[in-house]
Amino acid sequence: MANVPFYQEVCDFVVKLNDALNKRGLGYGIAAEHAHSCCVLLASDRFKVDGKYHTHIDYEKFFDLLEEKGPDGDFTPEDYMGAATPEWATWGNGGFDPRDQRVDRKGRPIERP
Repeated sequence: MANVPFYQEVCDFVVKLNDALNKRGLGYGIAAEHAHSCCVLLASDRFKVDGKYHTHIDYEKFFDLLEEKGPDGDFTPEDYMGAATPEWATWGNGGFDPRDQRVDRKGRPIERP
């Protein structure tokens, strides 16, 4: 664990990386986060529809396209893009599913603010 960054360090790095990508005109944004996993997801703006990132994959649609068009077929990731990222998973919201019960290291429930 000595080489694992703290979540805030990951966030700081991703913000700087996102800024650098956009300064180069590469069109990315911070799409989602999951603080408990120490993960932040950058996504191409091509997955942003009506101001919301769609970070889910519609696997059923993907396999239908794969079967229909083959592995070298004429389809793109946008063709099997799933639903919009849930609000609780978007950047700035922590990424904790409100249906889940958070617990501390000893398994005791953590009260929500």
